[in-house]
Amino acid sequence: MLQIFNEIDANQNGVLEVSEIMAKFREKGYQDIEIDAFLAECDLDNNGTLSLDEFLAVFSRFIAKSRFASSAGRT
Repeated sequence: MLQIFNEIDANQNGVLEVSEIMAKFREKGYQDIEIDAFLAECDLDNNGTLSLDEFLAVFSRFIAKSRFASSAGRT
């Protein structure tokens, strides 16, 4: 999952910004409403970015049914 986090973190600053998440999820075919729901669940401290800890806390449940599953082994 760290590999997926790093793939989404386009500017490599160690946090996922909304624009990075929106771009990658749209690339995978998700609709904005789905992305917004994911962000609402993940952003535990409501600061508008996702830390690695926040991402890992929720993404592990998300990955099994995700369009990301097919790219988990790629960078």
